[in-house]
Amino acid sequence: MDLNEYDKLRQKIKNKDFEGKNKPLDKWLYRTSYLGNIGSIFFAFFLLYPALYRSFLVNVGGDTLSTLLAGGFTIIFLVIFEVVKRYLIRNFFHDLIWLHDFSIKPKTAGWMTLVVCIVATSFYFSISGSKNFATTFLYDFEETQIEMVDEKDSLRTVYKQRKQPYIRENEDLREVNRTLRERLAETPLNYLTARREYQQSINDNVAVIERNQERINEIEDEFIREKNRLETRYEQVRQEDITHDFYTMVLFIIIVIINESLIILGIYFREYYENKLYNINKNKFERIYRLRDKYKTLIRFLYNEGKLGIGDKLMGAQTLKEIIEDKTNIRHPQKFVKDFFVNTEKLGIFVVEGKRRYINISYNDALLLIDEFDDAFRVFDDLNN
Repeated sequence: MDLNEYDKLRQKIKNKDFEGKNKPLDKWLYRTSYLGNIGSIFFAFFLLYPALYRSFLVNVGGDTLSTLLAGGFTIIFLVIFEVVKRYLIRNFFHDLIWLHDFSIKPKTAGWMTLVVCIVATSFYFSISGSKNFATTFLYDFEETQIEMVDEKDSLRTVYKQRKQPYIRENEDLREVNRTLRERLAETPLNYLTARREYQQSINDNVAVIERNQERINEIEDEFIREKNRLETRYEQVRQEDITHDFYTMVLFIIIVIINESLIILGIYFREYYENKLYNINKNKFERIYRLRDKYKTLIRFLYNEGKLGIGDKLMGAQTLKEIIEDKTNIRHPQKFVKDFFVNTEKLGIFVVEGKRRYINISYNDALLLIDEFDDAFRVFDDLNN
């Protein structure tokens, strides 16, 4: 391993502290939580919109107007709901993590009950909406019913056409037999030959009618079998649609659970990450801010809250030391005053001319410089580590 490779590895290991490891995770989880809110709005839309649309359609009328009003009210309500949900969840986790209030108290129980209720409501909206979004069964069933009716009608027409020649022939033969029977009745009994011929023709026609009827019955039986096969096939399709919808709904329910969990996890991890980061760095940075606050207090005192300006003379260091010693509990006030004037002179706030100190910049500029003083202080603080 050469020095460059070691340097890369050293920087990589150095950045594996809590902040280095978790900052990207915190950023992505928190951003993903907002995508989760958008997902919740999307799924819940399919629950609330149909109900509002039907209400507007009945009470307002007009398909386009009802669509716009229902869609607008649904989105506005869901956006407000998700914003309130985020604030409630965040405040709940803030109390648990920052205040370390994990005990079951009336206040904690009330917070928890409220958060659980709103999260449960959100789950209900999203899961019910996702089921409506995923369910295509009713639409597919209606489409299947229409197709089945069309195929039945087509099948019935085909078999009716196949029966029609036999039906017409039987009708014609029955009409012929009716005529033959009338002639037979009119023929004298002693006309045996003629009567036998009429009867034979009638019998032959009856035989043909019976054969035709058998063929008609066969065609009707075949039609019933084909119709039953058709119904069985469509029943299988219907069952497949039901199964497909079931698995689709299960998939969307899983997506909704993950989606809602990401919202909760993203908000929780942000509170946990900020709390942990604050506690890790508190000892390192808090003294910088305490020193800065003390310096700002002295600036306000020396500037007389902005009544003094550029070129005005300051009180002496000894006088300031005595005031601090008398009015505050700062340890080593002489060293503190000395360091204060050394640092402020380096920043250009005050200048020394002879044995006197004078104000060199305006009151507001001095406060701004003190606000940035902690960065310079941190540079030297790092040298001591």
